Amino acid sequence: MKKGMKNLSLLLGVAVASQVSSAITVDLKPGVLGYRTITKDEFGEKPNSFEPGASIGLEIMSGKPEDGFRWGLGSEYQTELNGKRGYKAFSSVPVYAVSRIGIGHSSTGNAFYIPVRLGYQFNFEDRDTIKEAKDGFYYAAGVGKQFAPWFNAELLYEGSTYKLTDNNDKNHSGTESQVSLKLGFTFGAGEKRDYPVLPAARPVEPIVVTPEKPAPIGKTMDLTVSGAYFDFDKATVKENAKQEIRGAAQQIKNLNQNNNLTGVLDIAGHTDSKGAKEYNQKLSERRAAAVADVYTQVIGTGNGIRYNVAGYGEDRPVAPNTLPNGKDNPEGRARNRRVEVKFYPDNKIIRENNTNYELDVESQIK
Repeated sequence: MKKGMKNLSLLLGVAVASQVSSAITVDLKPGVLGYRTITKDEFGEKPNSFEPGASIGLEIMSGKPEDGFRWGLGSEYQTELNGKRGYKAFSSVPVYAVSRIGIGHSSTGNAFYIPVRLGYQFNFEDRDTIKEAKDGFYYAAGVGKQFAPWFNAELLYEGSTYKLTDNNDKNHSGTESQVSLKLGFTFGAGEKRDYPVLPAARPVEPIVVTPEKPAPIGKTMDLTVSGAYFDFDKATVKENAKQEIRGAAQQIKNLNQNNNLTGVLDIAGHTDSKGAKEYNQKLSERRAAAVADVYTQVIGTGNGIRYNVAGYGEDRPVAPNTLPNGKDNPEGRARNRRVEVKFYPDNKIIRENNTNYELDVESQIK
């Protein structure tokens, strides 16, 4: 069992190391274990049904609750199997890889998802007649619901294999199964991602560029794109929108590489007034971070382009959320659901082919 516990520590270490560079969340997961049974005891017989038990565990997950697919590693302690007539078998500690596959969406992330666990279970004998409870394969699957960014619940069917050795050195193999309810308390779901940020330079007079190359002064570059970048109440950039954002980012990258352009890319998220103010603030931050991720994937960091990423919730509308008669104003709300992107260059003059150009790139993403 000592060797098994060493393996447990190693697996948890790998979990942290493998995800340290990406966005992660940590779930504290207490649970209730019901309908527990094993196929054979140490005498080779099927015992009576067991009393309910309890579990406590941790899961380290990649990504955020709103992501459609997440993976991670987890472990938990499960209390011993106590029979209704005084029988006791063994307690266990499964260590597993876990995936969550989203099957529905809401403002809190994937409203419903399918959790799947595969791993190894360490068993601890709890009865004098059991000489050893050997470890075995662990598996689980079920359905989960994300009630809030910080809370979820899962209904699971869990199973494991085991081998019991009695005091006469006889082995009896079997399977353990149970139905469980797991509650998940998530830490890290609403945290802001870090970007290299420096104070924004003062805006300069608008310079004029086209998508292909700097254009004569007097023509403003317009990166506004029609269409929704986000689904309602979501912070995941749509794939077709990513392509258009990448196009704008590529222009800045080209000027950075070819003309030594440096400056601050200011990315600000906004929402309409529907929903709780605190939630809208978090949503605007997540949307701004999602757009910033697309820009950094193209432009990169450490090349003189700095990022200022912030969310302002519903506090800075550009249109009324309601009509003068008090009724809802869908068009106004749509204009307020946006991420504004502005670029402030350090070098006011960009030279290309002995011609002077200035640059002030501004886009508004709806």
